[in-house]
Amino acid sequence: MKKLIFTFLCLMVSVLANAQYKVASVDKQDSENFKLLQVLETENSVLVYGSFTSSFNEQKSFAINRKIRVEKNNTGYKITNSVNLPIYDEAEPRWVVVKKAGDKVNFVLEFEKFDLNGTFDIVEHDEQHGDLTLNFYGIHLEQMNPSEAINTDKFLDDGHVIFGRYIQDGQSHGYFIKDDVMLMYHDSWNGKDFLLNLEITNNSDHGVMFELGNVSTYGTDKKGNHVVVTRYTPDSYDQYVEDARYYAARQQTGGDFSSTVESLLFRERIHTDNEWGKLGLKALEDMTRQAQDNRVHKYLQEHPNTNPRALRSNGIKPGESIRGFLPFEVKKKVKHCKFFIKLDGYQYEINYNIN
Repeated sequence: MKKLIFTFLCLMVSVLANAQYKVASVDKQDSENFKLLQVLETENSVLVYGSFTSSFNEQKSFAINRKIRVEKNNTGYKITNSVNLPIYDEAEPRWVVVKKAGDKVNFVLEFEKFDLNGTFDIVEHDEQHGDLTLNFYGIHLEQMNPSEAINTDKFLDDGHVIFGRYIQDGQSHGYFIKDDVMLMYHDSWNGKDFLLNLEITNNSDHGVMFELGNVSTYGTDKKGNHVVVTRYTPDSYDQYVEDARYYAARQQTGGDFSSTVESLLFRERIHTDNEWGKLGLKALEDMTRQAQDNRVHKYLQEHPNTNPRALRSNGIKPGESIRGFLPFEVKKKVKHCKFFIKLDGYQYEINYNIN
């Protein structure tokens, strides 16, 4: 999708640009983290190029208020598109993520077409003006040589991270997108075990490696003290799941060899006071157990396990996806847990309030 937007913008700029300007100055702005660079007038809209450089030594996420407008001569012009800075959507909120001071995000905002003569404002109409607010008052432009225009494709391809959430059938899902690699996740429980369900899709032009060695956790109790959270091995947990399926299949197929034998003994159909009786009892036990095993095996074949398996380390080729879960033993006193997953050179952080 991002590449399609790149192509669309590049084509629109190269073919339909009517005028190109650099931002000469701004009278006032609410945040020094943002910088406006260039404005292009096209046949149907105005494109505003800018950048955000983090001044925070901590992780931050932010989005554009959907009410953002260009204001000029008491007239408002709506935003129609935004690349790299998500427009906040209540149904599926998305944010761009920066992790440390110096992290940079380049973006392009597209507005309804307006007259570029004279100054104009870009106002986000956010009640909390601050370091993450896109408010510019008195934007002055100077016409520029077309050869100085920004290369849109290179400009937007800055390796930024988008974080989003949505709710489906009451279940909250989260996702990260970076360099055409998507990491989706949601939680579930298997008894007292916490399962972090993942789906990783690689739409990039290179292979991506998911390694269990690049997964770590950090749990805390209600006072903030560190508490160990243990990840099960995939083989041990898959065997645990299969054992549970086998037990459930036995319950569903009915019958039990021990009750059958006890019934026959009670009716005195089998006499075990001699060697022939003992051999007969043993043969009956084996036959009854085998019959039940056959019923269980048939039931398991007719009801295959379609749920994801515990994730192993996997190489993910371009165009491929993997899906599964990471199982964790979470003690009762754990109140908050952070899961760290390093993927394609970037470490993602997933947070959960557990109990």
